[in-house]
Amino acid sequence: MFTTHVGSMPLDYSQENVRRAFSDMASIGLDYPPIPQLRSFIDMYMEPLRKHGAVRKAGMRYLAGELESIPEEEGIPELEDLSWAVGETFKGLGVRFCVTGPFTLASNILLKPGGSPLIDSTLKLKEFVLETLTDYVATFVRRASEIGADMVVVDEPILTLMVGRDRTLFGYTVEDVSTALDRLFEGVGCRFRGVHACYRVPPMLSKILLTCERLNYLDHEFADSPANIDAYTREELEAHEKLLGMGVVSSKSIRVENRVVVESRIRLLLDKFGKQLAFVKPDCGFGGFRGVLSSREEEYSVALRKLKVVVEAANFYSS
Repeated sequence: MFTTHVGSMPLDYSQENVRRAFSDMASIGLDYPPIPQLRSFIDMYMEPLRKHGAVRKAGMRYLAGELESIPEEEGIPELEDLSWAVGETFKGLGVRFCVTGPFTLASNILLKPGGSPLIDSTLKLKEFVLETLTDYVATFVRRASEIGADMVVVDEPILTLMVGRDRTLFGYTVEDVSTALDRLFEGVGCRFRGVHACYRVPPMLSKILLTCERLNYLDHEFADSPANIDAYTREELEAHEKLLGMGVVSSKSIRVENRVVVESRIRLLLDKFGKQLAFVKPDCGFGGFRGVLSSREEEYSVALRKLKVVVEAANFYSS
């Protein structure tokens, strides 16, 4: 059983802080520390689109521009940080890289000014999402693997809203979603190839993720969404050769959990999933801690203490 983190940390963005946070997570003992997201996980991947005119910024939102201008190949600063991390010696640890998925990006591109997020978004444009935007995101997945990330996880929080118990929004089929997710990892050979979906995982989404042939890692909340213990059975995970990562500390509460509480959560998950429980981690990122306490340093300290509890509790079961 390994430890990891979903990605974001409550520090202001700079290359110095990105590398500081990665080094701190490695020093705590995370087995697969991520290249930390100190920028919005939406802005990171929208900026290349804005630069090429595919979208334009309107306040806090993005509006569709010349959507056919999606670049075929583009870099972001975090890929440079990945190259740095892979080139450093961090006690043989793996490196996780997070890429924002096509469905979540599409939900943040509005088709008209003042439109409703999600409902008036480019999620309505199925061909654009399933072809153009999926190909765009796949270039980052592939590049991260080529640079040397051992673990590439596509963040798709919108999927738990878009996919319901027995239907999906905008007429997407189970096959549409699973095929798009699989296309993201075509030709990608890193050790762990995953999807992170926040909140409660509906049954139809569980089915979709299980049937994705190129995925081998499914990443979810548990501390704040305990019902996710019923999202899968051990037998389903084994049959589909899927490994599971479950959150054991909250990413919403600033309170640092008692180690005994975290150990008890891990025990519940181990009893349910056995060896298919490959990772324990926080539920989600810690970017939401920004502005909660009196200083960034205090917020950052809380995030590191939560990660340390995860590592200590995991080590209890690994020893």
